[in-house]
Amino acid sequence: MSGVDDAEPQQSVALSIPPEYAAEFVAEVFEDAERSIDWPTVVDAFVPSNHREAWDTLTPREQVTQILDRAGEYDAEAVEVLESIPSDADRSLAESRFDEALRRRRNADGFRNAVADAYASGHVDDDALVGAVEDAGFETDTIAQREEKLELVAEKHDFEFKPYGGTLLDEDRYQTDSSDSATW
Repeated sequence: MSGVDDAEPQQSVALSIPPEYAAEFVAEVFEDAERSIDWPTVVDAFVPSNHREAWDTLTPREQVTQILDRAGEYDAEAVEVLESIPSDADRSLAESRFDEALRRRRNADGFRNAVADAYASGHVDDDALVGAVEDAGFETDTIAQREEKLELVAEKHDFEFKPYGGTLLDEDRYQTDSSDSATW
C-alpha cells in the first residue's frame, strides 16, 4: 500500500516559526523596507467606490485574501511582461517592458506592505492573517522568478536595478542564543 506515509521525509530549508509568532513573521516579511503603503491607501486603489459597500461586508480575512490574490496576480503579470521581451530586443523595447515589470513589482510589494499595515493597525488579527495567507495560496516561487528575470534583463541591457537582498534576516539584528524554533 502506497501513500503519504511511505514518502521519504523532505528536509526543510525554512526557519521553524512557532504558531503563536506566525502572523507577526508574515507581517514582517510583507513589510517593504523602502516604502510604506498603508491599508486604506491600497483599499482606495483596489476597491472602486461603487463596490465599497460589498467590500465592507467582507471579513478582514476575506479582504486580506483578496489583496494578497491581487498581489500574486501582479507578480505573475511582471513575469509575463519580462518573458515577453525577445532575446534580441532593442534597448528601447526592453526598457519599456522592464519598466512595466517594475511597476507591477511595486504594486505587488505595495499590496503586501498594506497587509502588514492592516496587521499592525489591528484591522486583521493573527488567525485572520495566517488564514488569508493560506486562502490566497501565497507562494514565493513567482516572486523568486520575477526577481531572477528582472536581474537577467537588467544585466543583459545594462539597466539600473536594485535587487532585493538579505534585509529580512540581517545577521546583527537576529543574533540569538535561542533554539531555531524560537528564532525568526
